[in-house]
Amino acid sequence: MRKHKLSAFIIPSTDPHSGEYIPKHWEARKWISGFTGSAGTVVVTLDKAGLWTDSRYFLQAAEQLENTGITLFKERLPETPSIVEWLGCVLNAEDNVGIDGWVNSYQETSNLQKELEKKQIKTNLGVSEDDRIVLYAPTFRKDKNVDCYNIDFSSVLHLLSQSKDNWKFLIRLHPAVADRADCIEYNDDMINATHYPDLYEILAIANVIITDYSSVMFEAGFVKKPVFLFATDIEDYKQDRNFYFDLEQLPFPLATTNKDLLKQIECFSQSEYEMSVEAFNQSLGLKETGHASEILAERILQVIGTDNEK
Repeated sequence: MRKHKLSAFIIPSTDPHSGEYIPKHWEARKWISGFTGSAGTVVVTLDKAGLWTDSRYFLQAAEQLENTGITLFKERLPETPSIVEWLGCVLNAEDNVGIDGWVNSYQETSNLQKELEKKQIKTNLGVSEDDRIVLYAPTFRKDKNVDCYNIDFSSVLHLLSQSKDNWKFLIRLHPAVADRADCIEYNDDMINATHYPDLYEILAIANVIITDYSSVMFEAGFVKKPVFLFATDIEDYKQDRNFYFDLEQLPFPLATTNKDLLKQIECFSQSEYEMSVEAFNQSLGLKETGHASEILAERILQVIGTDNEK
């Protein structure tokens, strides 16, 4: 691992055909841990190791792992961290995680990478893995007025926290007014993310987005994340810069007061929202499926192949 600059390695219980009962050649997890159950994943770091398995093998795994130095993690118990959560606790930001590409599917690898990236982003921003995030990302006014950023942050957090989850605000003002970010009073639940270098990383971990007229609404809406528009100065902004769309025709709930905003959040329906977003996208003629780059790459290879044949 040190030779390849790896700080952790993930060893599943499968083979290149994703089988559960596998040939001896692919029994790496059994070899390294001594655990002979058919299901389980071992993760090894430079000084720690853990085995994740389900309730069928709790007793067996406890016996076979005794005195090995490998910790048993019992899957689907509330106190058991996921592999990503555990790695987030034992590794540093610059550490690398290795896998065997023969026995990990593309989808598994992609999901693991995304989860590790989200974990790192949350660490960079100073929020915990369990925190749910409201991103407030308004645009700027020509005169750099910040009076319009008057959300009742505490009431929004109180309302969302009734779900028993722990919610925090990440507040990212537009670069044009970044020097006025201190207009908002921050605390442990309201974090200033104005100077965080990548807005799209924040979008990746955000569960809810509140904006006013920023195009960030479309990026978040495209992946069906809840977006709320809090706009207290519509007429003034219309005179200043105007809009590409009628705000009331957008699929995003619109509020002009804090009372309206709380009501929109309280009455929000994810299923109805997704239908509205989909209808809006179709009205624009959007055909995006999330595979545009893949389709383009395949087309390029087809053309190259045709040219080579000629």
